[in-house]
Formats: sequence, structure tokens, C-alpha cells
Amino acid sequence: MLHRHPTFFPLVLVFLTLGLVGFMVVMFAKPSSFGEKVSPTISEDAYRLEMKEFMASFETRYQAASDDLKKVVLVENTLNKLLSIKVPETYKDLHLELAFSLNAIRDGLRQKSSALIDGEQRLKNLLAKESWLR
Repeated sequence: MLHRHPTFFPLVLVFLTLGLVGFMVVMFAKPSSFGEKVSPTISEDAYRLEMKEFMASFETRYQAASDDLKKVVLVENTLNKLLSIKVPETYKDLHLELAFSLNAIRDGLRQKSSALIDGEQRLKNLLAKESWLR
């Protein structure tokens, strides 16, 4: 004598399947913009003006710094700010070279090594080559 009780399992299974299909349609129907941020572009003139002020301020404060600890802090802060600046396509190599120069200066100041002289010379050459930075 086997008694069958009505069960809701098939109905629950149908609702879960329909819910999953609906979720997949919604997620894959439109392109996902999750994690993508469209950053506004910056004009070359605006970049040049910002970098000119930025580098003038850095040079003045770097020369006025009285000891290596102050210079390290200044270079680190400058490097962090430099890396947050928006860069037009035409100046990406220059911007990267500035970051490499500041990084070498920072490493040289921290380790009391020849990287300081190399970084300062690299920056000096870059500023001479790109005269608008001064």
C-alpha cells in the first residue's frame, strides 16, 4: 500500500529554472559596463600647462629641501601625484619617462646609491629636451 502525497518539487524546479533563464537573459543581453570607467580625455594644452606648473613646483621644493628624508617624501608625493594625472596619447612616453626618473631619484635617496645621480641626470636631460616643462 503505497500512498503518494502531492509534492511541490516539480513546480519549484520549474520556477527556479525559469528564474535562472531570466537572469541569464538579463545579464548577457546588454554589454556589461561593470568595472569600466570612461575617463574624460584631456587636451594636450591642458596637460602641458598642468605639467609645467607641476614640474616647476617640484624643482623649487626639491632644491629647497634641506635633507634626504624631506627629498624622499617630496619625490614620493610627486610620483604619486604624477601617476594620477590624466595623459593624452602623444605624451604617454614622456610621462612614463618622468615617472621612471622620479622613481630612480627616490630609490637613490633611499639607498644612498648611484641611482640618485642617474635619476637626477635623466630628469635634467628630459627637462632640457622638453623645454616647455620649465
